[in-house]
Amino acid sequence: IGKPVEYIEVPEGAMRDALLSYGMPVWQADGLIEDYAHYRRGEASNLSSDVQKVTGHMPRSFRSFLRDYGSAFSQSKLSPVS
Repeated sequence: IGKPVEYIEVPEGAMRDALLSYGMPVWQADGLIEDYAHYRRGEASNLSSDVQKVTGHMPRSFRSFLRDYGSAFSQSKLSPVS
């Protein structure tokens, strides 16, 4: 996208409050927070051959995905959040 992307860890309570303020149901907000806790602990880091089995193609790296589709995420193509 032509500029650095920075990861900012958001405390669970702040994330939950934000999700609820946008109208997300409590059960869904709590489930999303639980999902992210799994990612943070590395529980979703296993690689599998399922992509290749299903599609017949090797999975792409995140770097390759960004190279091929990064322009779709550039600011000039995103509409402002109101």
